[in-house]
Amino acid sequence: MLHGFLNYGTEGNWILLIVFILYSLRPLGPYVILVVLGTAGSAKSTFSRLLRLLIDPSSVPTQALPRAIADLMITASNSHLLVFDNVRTLSVELSDALCQLATGGGSCTRTLYTNSEETLVHVTKPCILNGSDDVASQPDLVSRCILMELPTITVRRTEEDLNSKFAASIDAIFAGLMDTLSKTPTDLLAALREVATRSQANDKVWPMSPHSLSKRLKKMEPAPRACGVGVTFQHSGNRTIQSALFSSQRCPACSRHPGVGQGAAP
Repeated sequence: MLHGFLNYGTEGNWILLIVFILYSLRPLGPYVILVVLGTAGSAKSTFSRLLRLLIDPSSVPTQALPRAIADLMITASNSHLLVFDNVRTLSVELSDALCQLATGGGSCTRTLYTNSEETLVHVTKPCILNGSDDVASQPDLVSRCILMELPTITVRRTEEDLNSKFAASIDAIFAGLMDTLSKTPTDLLAALREVATRSQANDKVWPMSPHSLSKRLKKMEPAPRACGVGVTFQHSGNRTIQSALFSSQRCPACSRHPGVGQGAAP
């Protein structure tokens, strides 16, 4: 269902996109940065806006990249997913700050920022950058990015039509994303390994076996349940992970979309 709303291009891009969305829905980092490239007419701003509405709804789905690191950290403290539109340049300082936002920096400790004497901002968040040129040139930032180039759109639809149909479908799309996790842990881990960077796969927190992955998901289970997403583990026959939206309540922490019943594949 999500296919019909996003100009993602290739099948490879589609797989990376689904992985990014599911990774961004995790309550805790580390995360990755999605860099969306495209010429005028590729709908990269609409692409980014719809992802924001799906992952972290906001009345201001996209914004310009702040020039000051302090402003970037304050913005991050008030959102789960950061979406910066039409990024043209990226200083070394901002590049380093985005690295710290995604994974907490190059060491095991996270950088702490203050915006006043009394307020401490300590955040790790997923991020989307879109633009015409690839601004991720620093090696540390490149290692944390998924690069996606969008094709030029040849058949267009009105923004009103797109928005109304997306709003009507968003609950089913979100349920479908949760249903995507209904694979055996072995298949899920194999799929994650295909898109993980070498540094991510070698990180000490990376699950080394399907059993380890299942244990991690079980520990995280209260977080999706708070958003109305039930996760169950079946051990008879093939070991599977099932998920479904079961509640109409919204999680106050992340404003996820409610829904009812099993989700269809996106």
